[in-house]
Amino acid sequence: MPKLPNNIVHKAALYYAAYKLTLRDWGVEVKPGGEKGADLVIYDRRGDRRKRHTVKVKGLQERHACPFGEGIESLPEYVIVVRVNPEKPEEEPEVFVLDRDTVKKRVQGIYLELKDYEEFKDRWELITR
Repeated sequence: MPKLPNNIVHKAALYYAAYKLTLRDWGVEVKPGGEKGADLVIYDRRGDRRKRHTVKVKGLQERHACPFGEGIESLPEYVIVVRVNPEKPEEEPEVFVLDRDTVKKRVQGIYLELKDYEEFKDRWELITR
């Protein structure tokens, strides 16, 4: 199967991340497409709804480095990398959860290398309430 267009992969990753956060009792607001910065704003549905976090979602189709382009200095609080397999859409995507400081420390140029984010697979607990 050929690679999917990047905008399709990003939308799939975005809504998958929103779904997984919702299951973990986070309220999720999806930001309008095309805006710079955060893709999601989340809040604890069980606690103080005024306390919010911002999240950047990156979608990948292959096991490779995650590009960040310019703007690494203005990252939201959390980054969620979702790796989908377009050849096996029935499989659950892999999810990697990192905080802003970790990404900033590990990014090389404009890329977060595979070896620098794979240890954060399913690390949802890093998103603090």
